Amino acid sequence: MEELLDKISVLYHRLHQKLWVKPLMMCLLSVFSILLARVLERVEFFQSIPQLSVDSVITLLSVLTGAMLAIATFAVGAMVNAYHAASTSATPRSFSAVLSKDSSQNALSVFIGTFIYSVVGLIFVENGFLNEVGVTLLFWFTVVAYAMVIYSFVRWLDWIARLGQLGTTIRNVENTTLRAIKRRSISAYIKTVPADVIEELDHALTVYSDHVGYVTHIDIPLLQQLARDHGGWICSEVRPGDYVGLNSVLCKAWSQHPLSQDFPKSLVTKAFQVERDRQFDDDPLFGIVVITEIGNRALSPGINDPGTAIEVLSSHHRLISKWATYQGKYRNAKMIYDRVYVPRIQTVEILDTAFNSLGRDGAGLIEVAIRLQKTLGSLSRLGGDDYYQAALRQSERALGRALQELSFQPDRDRLQTIWNHTFASEVADTAASSHPKEADASN
Repeated sequence: MEELLDKISVLYHRLHQKLWVKPLMMCLLSVFSILLARVLERVEFFQSIPQLSVDSVITLLSVLTGAMLAIATFAVGAMVNAYHAASTSATPRSFSAVLSKDSSQNALSVFIGTFIYSVVGLIFVENGFLNEVGVTLLFWFTVVAYAMVIYSFVRWLDWIARLGQLGTTIRNVENTTLRAIKRRSISAYIKTVPADVIEELDHALTVYSDHVGYVTHIDIPLLQQLARDHGGWICSEVRPGDYVGLNSVLCKAWSQHPLSQDFPKSLVTKAFQVERDRQFDDDPLFGIVVITEIGNRALSPGINDPGTAIEVLSSHHRLISKWATYQGKYRNAKMIYDRVYVPRIQTVEILDTAFNSLGRDGAGLIEVAIRLQKTLGSLSRLGGDDYYQAALRQSERALGRALQELSFQPDRDRLQTIWNHTFASEVADTAASSHPKEADASN
């Protein structure tokens, strides 16, 4: 059941990013509603409802047909302009995140589906496929369709007005990254087994890539099944987000006994989905990268928008805090896939990806430098020495860059004071605890 749910979840996320899926579903639903009227007209319960004239239903469907075609055309043009604005104001790599939360897909699906519904309804009515009861039912179905169109249009107008705004794009990327963090955190502790508990065995078989691109998904249930069938283990050398080329090592498989020649290398290779572009679904670091790119663009000399950079730092703060929470929640969870190992994302990688370039580009802006130090100070107290050391490393780098870039001495003093208050005392306490004898001698 767990494997099936995994496959369904992956399929849903893949289809959700396709523009044609929702319109197609609405078209099928609209045709089904016409056929439903054909079936219900024979039910005795509906025979007693007041009958409506065929001409009134034809007029209503004709108006709906013309209106939906015009609205759908207008919606497509507005969507294209809004997507372009979102991509140019933030970063082109934010497009898929914006698309995944875009209400325009739902609105356009309703518009196209209603257009198909009205066309099919006209065909049924004008060719006598429905009797008086069926025509009446079709009228009430049309009233429901009108209500759906009005509701979708109002929601879509509100959404399209905010879609090109930079804040909306940041929130969309943040929410998409948060879902990826949760999926990755569960994978790190439930679906994989750490390398330090795997006994290194001889006769490891290396599997190489036959594609060039980014690893976007690893079919862990398939690898688990293959490893179980051959009485061994599979250790992945890559993770979602890694770039591979031809003959790059994907994984190594081994068993207590030499693996036979019939070991299905081709199936193992297919378990690693390689695509041209990185995807958000299983790669939370990509979301961190995209949000950081938005901040870097805001800090460029041509834009000079420190407010957006501060908003990006706040987004990173929330995401990394959630990452730490999920790690603690799933750290001791039961491992389902105990024959597969996938490398974990280290804390230092997360913080380097999030703050390294922002500390570089924002070094000359005191407001950005202060927010960065406060954010890193908060993250250093999430728990665990790994978060403290990674945050301290970034804090020292950002402080050194800022002290070089800031020319106004009071700004330099203010930033140094904030760093001393946040990190200096803890660094001193750590040093004292690491040399207790020296501390006692000094007393």
